[in-house]
Amino acid sequence: ICEDAWVKDRPACRLVDRKVELIINPSASHFAFNKTTRRKQLIIDSSKTFDCTYLYVNALGNEAGKLIYDGEIILAKKGKLLKYNCLLSLDSLNILDFELDFDSRNEINCNLIVVSKNEEFGKATSLALFDYLRKSKSRGFVLSLSGGADSATCAVLVAEMIKNGINT
Repeated sequence: ICEDAWVKDRPACRLVDRKVELIINPSASHFAFNKTTRRKQLIIDSSKTFDCTYLYVNALGNEAGKLIYDGEIILAKKGKLLKYNCLLSLDSLNILDFELDFDSRNEINCNLIVVSKNEEFGKATSLALFDYLRKSKSRGFVLSLSGGADSATCAVLVAEMIKNGINT
């Protein structure tokens, strides 16, 4: 789980000799800028190295107001990216459907979607605020506005959360 995808001597190393066809990696990997690019490459490379289908599933939401999990799901088979989801969703859960045939190639052309750091920050902050409201069963936020940069930034981030929540 989690760390198993990132360390050199991981459990999958012991599974390759057993000719496993599917490795599922449940994870709680915290949000970081552009982490998705590194993750996708790691999953693609792992599926090739271990000659299998590799499914990576990350936690989604805000954990106790401290960490953000982006809810990323990545599916790769024998070095080919098959499918992945949209990150930082405000939904309470993510589902990615895919019919997997172990006997065929299942090739699908996936283009990586790269977003700017500003867009990624806005989405991550929206998810954190929205999920905190949902889990705490709060009905909103109170903003004390002093007119300074900090309070203005908080107001913009809450407005961004509302905009993203409406568009979900």
